[in-house]
Amino acid sequence: MISRWQPPRSGLISNLTAALPPLWEFSRSSSGTQGQSGVLSTVGNNVARFETSPAGYLNEPQATNLYFPSVNWVPNATASSSVDGAVQNAATAPDGTMTAEKLIPGSFNGVHQFYRSFAGAINTIYEASVYAKAAGWNYVHLILGNSSFAVDQAVQFNLSNGTILSQSANSTGAIEQLGNGWYRLSVQNTSLGVAGNYVVSILPQPNTVYSPVQTGDAVSGTLVWGEQAQANSFPTSYIATTTAAATQAADNLTLDLTQLPNLQTPTGYGVALEFSIINNNQPSVVFFGASIDTDANNTWYLRNSTINDNTARATSWVAGTANSSVYLPLRAAQLTNRAAFSVTPAGIRWVLNSSAVTDLNMAGQPVMTNMVVGRMPWNTLHVAAMHATTVTLIPGPQSDAWLSGMAY
Repeated sequence: MISRWQPPRSGLISNLTAALPPLWEFSRSSSGTQGQSGVLSTVGNNVARFETSPAGYLNEPQATNLYFPSVNWVPNATASSSVDGAVQNAATAPDGTMTAEKLIPGSFNGVHQFYRSFAGAINTIYEASVYAKAAGWNYVHLILGNSSFAVDQAVQFNLSNGTILSQSANSTGAIEQLGNGWYRLSVQNTSLGVAGNYVVSILPQPNTVYSPVQTGDAVSGTLVWGEQAQANSFPTSYIATTTAAATQAADNLTLDLTQLPNLQTPTGYGVALEFSIINNNQPSVVFFGASIDTDANNTWYLRNSTINDNTARATSWVAGTANSSVYLPLRAAQLTNRAAFSVTPAGIRWVLNSSAVTDLNMAGQPVMTNMVVGRMPWNTLHVAAMHATTVTLIPGPQSDAWLSGMAY
């Protein structure tokens, strides 16, 4: 990583895998959670987050956890032949604290379902998630439903090997491995156009053959922690709550291009970005771009499709007139995408993930003053949930060979 830009320079390579590089600026008006080597931790306001798997700077949109409290939400109760049990602070949680709760089906034949409701809205996509670990029973159902939803969406997870065993039709369940036997489980559902009851249920299971009615032993069960319900199409990083819903603000990573004299030469400059998407189900977000201050009429950026078809394209605005390139395919969530651009006065040539070099013919590209990662260049909207690992800036227009070499 080059720490200073002093012309002449052959380029600036900003490594975003472990710390904020020099020259870049970051803000976020709230704390945030990050995962490193399977352990969650919290950083304060205006502190950038860097994760290990996948690696890189973590960028996310604003999000709210509607469940409170997010830990130890089931009251303590002794499991018996007639009652399901729960033990708060029973084990070490994913953040290293002794705050995991054990849900224990009682020793009777019944539906051992642990549920709670949240305040939701109509015609809204909701994502429910929880961290879970086997504690005698290796399987669990996570259900998002009740009267607010046309169909309950349910997913059955295997906590011994981190797989999905079954899920409802059209469900979008997911499981993410942490460390020490913990997994993050999630399921999505869309509310109806009329008000109802918004409920997430956790249903421990003793075997792979799903049956809502089981007989527990008043000892075995499931460890849970960090329950979250949010109006979103995918689970963002964990947002801790206590007595009220809590919001994590959007991340904002910027580079003042005026710090880099001679980067944007009269004939152009080269840019490359390595990034991975946290979830492909996030339409109309922007991964990268540059603009003149907050001027939407003079900018270029890389954005994904508005219809979730896992593609992206470059768009350029010059003096209020827009032009966009063809769509090129993105790689699956958590896989590295590589994009490279040669920005010249005649337009932009660019490559994404070994595609053919693509033209964005938009004459009159102006000199930009700011560069951003993970959002629209001229405002804080259209924020992407992503990891970024490297940003490369090279003075002068770049050859097709350089573009292909950077975006393999």
